[in-house]
Amino acid sequence: MSQTALLTYFVDEKTTWLFVLRSDSQEPLAADTGVSPEHLRTCVQRLLIDCHGYPGKQEPEQKSRIQQAMKLPPAIGPAGRPQKLAPERRALLGPKYALTYLDELSDKLLPPALHPALENCAVLCISAHGPLHSLPLHALRWSDGAYLAERFGVCFVPSVGVLRHCRERNRARSAKSPYRPKTGLVACVDMLGTQSDEFEADRDLLAPLSKGGAGRRSCQVLTGTVGARAATKERVIQGCNQAQVIHLSCHGVFARDHGWKDSLHSGMLLADGRRTQLESECLPPPEELQDCLLTAREVYNLRLEADLVTLGACSTGRAQVEAGDDLLGLSRSWLYAGTPSLLVSLWHVNTMSSHRFLQVFYEQWLQNGQPKWRALQLAQQALLRDNDHAEYHHPYHWAPFMLVGDWI
Repeated sequence: MSQTALLTYFVDEKTTWLFVLRSDSQEPLAADTGVSPEHLRTCVQRLLIDCHGYPGKQEPEQKSRIQQAMKLPPAIGPAGRPQKLAPERRALLGPKYALTYLDELSDKLLPPALHPALENCAVLCISAHGPLHSLPLHALRWSDGAYLAERFGVCFVPSVGVLRHCRERNRARSAKSPYRPKTGLVACVDMLGTQSDEFEADRDLLAPLSKGGAGRRSCQVLTGTVGARAATKERVIQGCNQAQVIHLSCHGVFARDHGWKDSLHSGMLLADGRRTQLESECLPPPEELQDCLLTAREVYNLRLEADLVTLGACSTGRAQVEAGDDLLGLSRSWLYAGTPSLLVSLWHVNTMSSHRFLQVFYEQWLQNGQPKWRALQLAQQALLRDNDHAEYHHPYHWAPFMLVGDWI
């Protein structure tokens, strides 16, 4: 069996600690990386600017952090990033969009002294902490200059206790023969009227379910464009309780972004069968969204049979530096509800590249029988090696998606 290693990070008031435990060892290794939490928050702020554009309205504290972030290499001025826009495809090929600040974290967050302990591992399971939740640690560099995702399969867990829960729920670990899901649910709905074409393009992603071999296989598709009446909250909940693969292409709503005090009001924005669209800039209070917002609290009460849940657009438009904690909270609710694995995105994904990425992932996992970690790695490599679209080599395209929970 391939060796795995658990990498646990802890960010205290002054520095970031790393603890490494291999699956064939009982003694963990520890290292003080020397990376301060303030520097991590600055890197997160710069990543948000690189992926989402330069923010317009800024609070005084945010303004200071943004100024520091713009000084990270390669240092750029505000004019070097558009406002509230994703990167232009040609811009990604130039030096201004090189994630040098992320490359410079590599030898610190992955100290060379610990490399021998990881050298022959196939999978790295990472438990992040604090600002690290918002950074694509799989896009760090290994000693040979390759990205970590090229060298290892990488997955993330909220904690070791959650990982144990996920492994116990994973049918693929207890199956006596190769296990493949047979039923799926795809729900695509754009209640904010900003990504209708992008969400609609995902309707056929679970097509490999019908090509996976013998046995009855079916996939329910609830989709439309703005205000899809089919993808109502009630119908999605019913479908989630029956499907073994769940793919939700809809807007993620996070309490912190809207000043809501209860973090369990974060969730997925679905249709209510009445309204065609909501105002994206100013959502009403959560009490007025009960018919269309599937909250983290409600997800906790689901009893899922799903082997994987994909939240296809849950990080759309994130602007908070500590946003990863909200995403972690939403992820925990789905894991607690019963799925052993989640696929989530750290930032607003590109329509074309993300669709290609997910096509490869689902084909490799559902049709070719690859474990989830390997299917994810092959999807990442498909974009990294796409010579017809050189811009796909940039982490903006292949690194937003993270596998959370069990990797089999």
